[in-house]
Amino acid sequence: MSFSTNKKQFSILILGKGLTGISVANWCNRHNIKSLIYSDDEKNDINFLPSIIIRSPGFPKGHKIISHYIKKKVTICGDFQAAKILGLLPKNIKIIGITGTNGKTTVTKMIYSVMKSFHKNTYMVGNIGIPIFNIIDKVNKKNEKTYLIAELSSFQLSDKFDLPVDSGVILNISHDHLDWHKDYKDYIKSKINIFNEAKNKIANINCKQLIRKYTNFD
Repeated sequence: MSFSTNKKQFSILILGKGLTGISVANWCNRHNIKSLIYSDDEKNDINFLPSIIIRSPGFPKGHKIISHYIKKKVTICGDFQAAKILGLLPKNIKIIGITGTNGKTTVTKMIYSVMKSFHKNTYMVGNIGIPIFNIIDKVNKKNEKTYLIAELSSFQLSDKFDLPVDSGVILNISHDHLDWHKDYKDYIKSKINIFNEAKNKIANINCKQLIRKYTNFD
């Protein structure tokens, strides 16, 4: 999918009006791309068929609006996946993704601090950093090797499209967010999705059995 040559016909539906949703909407405004934020609070009328739908992390996967557009075969994904699909992540941008039930914020900050001391073009994005669509234009203009250190929740990892992570880290996995995920198995699989595109895979040894059970990774 490419929007660069046909912006007038390209449109984005944004699900959720939190930091992620607003960052995508602001990016669309800067690039003169038609967009609309939908949330259950406002329930804006959608009078166009979107080219792509970007789901904020906490927006429920089972929401009726998602089911509606799945039937219409519209691409639905998170902001990181959308950045990849839209061609906004060239090879000079590397993402280090960190997930886990506990400790991911602390480890993300540690990795960011270490990487920043060696590479000036290092940014913290995701749950505790800058939304990726707030920074993507800046890092693309530099055309230099750039590292994005991302804390990633199971909400962000649960979409059909894989996250473009170069190095993935799983700290631990235990029962959590079962009010949002279908069941514990769904939660586990979401966490393990961080490895799907990762060239470097790092996991706590205590997660080894779970990872082997649900994937082909060693």
